[in-house]
Parts: sequence; structure tokens; C-alpha cells
Amino acid sequence: MGFILFFSLFFFFLLLSSILAGTTGSIICLSEIVTTLTSNILSLVVLGKRHSGEEGNNGSHKLSSALNLIAGQVNIGDYIPCLGWINHINGMEKKVNRVAKEVDEYLEGIIEQGLKKQETNEVDVNGEGQQNFLDVLLQLQREENANLHRDSIKAILLNMMLAGAETTYSLMEWTFSQLMRNPNVMAKLQGEVRQKPGRKLGQMITEDDLDSLPYLKAVIRETLRTNPPVTLLNRVSKEAVKIMEYDVAAGSEVFINVKVIGRDPLLWEEADVFRPERFLNSPVDVKGQHFEYLPFGSGRRICPGSSLALTTAQLTLANLIHNFNFALPNNAKPDELDMSEGHGMVTKRKIPLVLVASLPSS
Repeated sequence: MGFILFFSLFFFFLLLSSILAGTTGSIICLSEIVTTLTSNILSLVVLGKRHSGEEGNNGSHKLSSALNLIAGQVNIGDYIPCLGWINHINGMEKKVNRVAKEVDEYLEGIIEQGLKKQETNEVDVNGEGQQNFLDVLLQLQREENANLHRDSIKAILLNMMLAGAETTYSLMEWTFSQLMRNPNVMAKLQGEVRQKPGRKLGQMITEDDLDSLPYLKAVIRETLRTNPPVTLLNRVSKEAVKIMEYDVAAGSEVFINVKVIGRDPLLWEEADVFRPERFLNSPVDVKGQHFEYLPFGSGRRICPGSSLALTTAQLTLANLIHNFNFALPNNAKPDELDMSEGHGMVTKRKIPLVLVASLPSS
């Protein structure tokens, strides 16, 4: 996980330089910062190189933008199959085909680059002598009796680069939003992160420090309850079943509303209150064994990147909270922060989170 700390350090100095250039604090777009951070981390894991600046805009950012064009739109055929023909008229099918072509061309280019590197024995590494994820997939494909097709590789890359990055920065974005809405929680978290004797301003918190930060983990778990990055989990019923008075036919697509479950007053005390303390010394975890809390799903289809997402969020949040103070622009009150949600496969803020960052007093 050293690459996570590397990029956390990189963006820490970037933010520090911005603040030192100001007088009383600097306006920052936190949404943009965490988006770039997570995109670079996932790109390094998958491709062995980071995307930033113009290259990022032409790469993973373009991929995300293309898919989000259709992700937030209602496809009537998904809900009423016999009306699927409407997509021929309203332009939905044409738009889906165009986006699919753009995504396929982008992934095809990535695979071709990986193949060329292997042909010239220039297998990319991440600086620690380890192969990147694409290298491993391409080598597996070349093994005898391998059943890993090119389309399968594209699907895996798409899941890693898009789903992994978007869910992670959505988690960090909503965690910061809840901290700004709940200054008492922010103050308690700052106290925990900054209390270690000898830890100075500018010193980075590492993965080894996370076990001594239980409230930090509780804050992130509470955010996953109130603002899960993925609101709906979809599954397919393998056989016909009757749930209460409803008949669910075999092969039906079933949606599980994770957010509604997480805010159900029958399952959670003060369900609408952001209270991380509920997760301190609680047996409820993110592994999908407690059905009142399913931020990463459950069973065989549980999110495989949950550990990476949690570690990235914890390290980034801890280092930002330790080294900077944050406030809302124009002296806005906490309850004035707009918490509206956008549309898409991943639930993000409708309006990017903009804050005033400053150095804490010594």
C-alpha cells in the first residue's frame, strides 16, 4: 500500500503550497483533489503509471465522463421490458452504443500498450519490483488452457479503473461533507488524529498508525451507512421465491436499496443522525454478514476492492485532518452546506465540495 502514502504525500505538499501562497487560507475544491488522488492510485495499480493533468483528462477521466452520460438516465426497458422499443425513438440506444464504442476503444488501446511492452520485455512495474494488474492478466491469458478472453480482460479493467476509483472518492467526498455538517464530530476526529505525542505538523500518518485511530474508522463506517457510494445493489434470483406477499420469478433482477436499509429507524437508533460512536466497539462490519449494513454488498459478489477503498480513505482523511483546518466558504453555517446527490452509477455530490483550507496553529 506504499503507493497510497506516496500520493497522499504528493497531494499534501500540493495543498500545503497552495495554502502558504495565501494569507488566511485558500479556497480548494476537495472533490477535485480526492478525484485526482484516487484515479492516480487505481491507475498505478492497474497500469503501472499515474494519470494526472492533461493525460488524466484524456484517460480515466474521459472514461468516467462517457459512462456517466448514460448512468443517470432512466432506461425504461430495464423496468418494463416490453417497452424497450422506446429506446429506439428517444435516442437512448444510440447514445449507449456510442459510449460503448468509446469505452471499448479506450480499453483496446490500453491492452495493446501492455502487449507491446511484453513483446519487448518492458513489463511495467510500480517502483517496487511488482507487476501491475494488466501485466498479470496478459500473462495469465498466454498460459496454456487459459480461459481468459480479451473481452473479459476489458471488463476486469473497467471494474478496477472506474468502479474502484469512483466509489473511493465518493466515500471521501461524503465523509468530508458530513464532517463539515457536524463540527462536533470533526473536532473529536481532529483530537484523535493530532493527539499522538511527538507527531508534528507535516508528518505523515502511515498505515501502521491506523489501528490506533478507532474514531477515524468509525467516522468512515458511519458515512458508509448514511451515504453509501453505491445505493442500489443488483442481483438475479436463481429460483422462484415468495417474499412476504410478493412473487419473485426465477431470473428476475432484484435491487437492494442499501441507503434505505442504512437509514431505517427500525434497524438503527437515531437513523438520521450522523453519529460515528455507534460503530465504536460494534460487531457490525463491512464484510456483508450483517444485512442491516451492506455498503460493499455481500456473498460471492461482495466488492473485491473494499480493503483498498477503506485504506485509501482512512490514510487520506487522517493526513488531511492532521495537517489542515477546514471551513466552509463565506463563513457559511454547517446546516447551510448543500448535501444534494447527483445521478449516476455511483452516488456523488451534485455540487462539488469547496472548502477553505488553512494551517492549524501550533
